[in-house]
Amino acid sequence: SDLEKMRKLAKNLSPAVVAIARKHATAKGVPLREVVATILRESGGKPRARNLSAKEDSRGLMQVNVRAHSALLARKGMAPDDLYDPDKGVDVGTLLYADARKHVAALVAKSAVPQHKQAHSLDTLTRLYYAGPKYVTETLQKAQSTDDTKHLFKNSETYVDHWRNAMQAVREAGIA
Repeated sequence: SDLEKMRKLAKNLSPAVVAIARKHATAKGVPLREVVATILRESGGKPRARNLSAKEDSRGLMQVNVRAHSALLARKGMAPDDLYDPDKGVDVGTLLYADARKHVAALVAKSAVPQHKQAHSLDTLTRLYYAGPKYVTETLQKAQSTDDTKHLFKNSETYVDHWRNAMQAVREAGIA
């Protein structure tokens, strides 16, 4: 099962990767467990992981899409292959994750609709990391309830379920 796979990955995750994740999570004010869960989900803890398709070219531990984030890489003076360096890749991935968390907090603060507050949760954060803030914001503007968001996000339930499995595996492994 997916949960068993995540448990195995969490148990075998390199202490060096956890230390790098801790460094960047602390620096950017995000929970270590969320960063490690993202690493497990995105790359299985493999620094040289790459997902290349017509839509993306994602690299490194946090699978930063070099096509979507080329401007950020340029601002940081990084080349796409720099994302294979665990420290650099987790730095950029955690920065993107921290921005996603801020975006969710802003959406929650603006929402007067109780159902939107429920929709702007961990689930939305998960979708932001996978789909990008622009897509999520546009979709949430169309949604009138949490159920609407589930139907409007393509594959969102799978993303969320898999991310929750990774979070559970990280908790069970005692990574804090």
